[in-house]
Amino acid sequence: LIATTDLVNDQRMQRLADSFVSWGWEVHLVGRFKPASDDMESDSYEIKRIRCQFNKGPLFYLEFNLRLLIYLLFKKYELIWASDADTLFASAIISAFKSSKLIYDAHEWFSQVPELAEKPIKRKIWDIITLLGARMSSLNITVSASLAKALADETGTAFETIRNVPKLDKSGEIAFKHHPEIIIYQGALNQGRCLFELIDAMELLTEFECWIAGEGDLSEELRQYAEKKDYADRIKFLGMLHPYELKRICKTCWVGYNLLDPLRNSYYHSLANKFFDYMQAGLPSLNSRLPEYESICREYKTGLVLEHNDSKAIASAVLQLASDLNLYREISSNAIEMAARFSWEKESYKLRSLVEEINP
Repeated sequence: LIATTDLVNDQRMQRLADSFVSWGWEVHLVGRFKPASDDMESDSYEIKRIRCQFNKGPLFYLEFNLRLLIYLLFKKYELIWASDADTLFASAIISAFKSSKLIYDAHEWFSQVPELAEKPIKRKIWDIITLLGARMSSLNITVSASLAKALADETGTAFETIRNVPKLDKSGEIAFKHHPEIIIYQGALNQGRCLFELIDAMELLTEFECWIAGEGDLSEELRQYAEKKDYADRIKFLGMLHPYELKRICKTCWVGYNLLDPLRNSYYHSLANKFFDYMQAGLPSLNSRLPEYESICREYKTGLVLEHNDSKAIASAVLQLASDLNLYREISSNAIEMAARFSWEKESYKLRSLVEEINP
């Protein structure tokens, strides 16, 4: 199981590793060791984290894949799981060379991320890698039905949908809501996440705090932007948190934030894990009017869908929930009820069946 993350906070890769172990596989989890990475151990599976001299940009992707290629060259695997296009180059070569089955897990439409919007040559390179890798794979999966269709149209090969959903919380813990009420965002601090708009909205939400959990390309810029505001004391950056700590904090919050730039294809077809994490915590979520979120919110009423992604629309949605506590309680109750439906325990059954079809 291969990813370019440092694995410590990668809940999807940890869930996959646990599932494969429970199905009787011997699992090697391969990721990246960053300069600030915490230690990571497991009694259930082997962990390998690759150290790179370069930590971003084309040289990082090239170095990581070359080091991964060398590492895999001296191993023998029945199955190689490539998480996203940035691990696909080395994984596809080794799977062909050693006759291993390849699974391509597309968390996103890699060439369509906002960071590549003005870089046509780089987009083309990732498109070629994705096309060749998907066609060499025994199984292609992604996180939503609409993205599966888009990638299938792009590559000419089928994609199955395995949602990026959390394990069901069976702790029964009751968390007391923080006061003042908290709007929480969890995830990468990258372009297209409408985080500047969230910060601006806090000017109108004088009775609320905003907590931002995660790091990314915009970490420093967002912190500087928030510091200039008169209400900076109501905006907190929590940094990277262990999944257990993030889950605990999320339960104390009031609403989850999940707005995305609809003009980016990768975001347009997304179905982010944070959407389901908020659901598990019983939080109503604020979502952009994108196909996957709108479909679930309309059918199960687990969150609000905003017509616009500007600060006034964000503040209006929060105040709507604050002024109608019956609506808030209804959405919160629906979220808790639907958490069992959208859980890894259910999703993993489908994944196991797909894996057994290619590797009986």
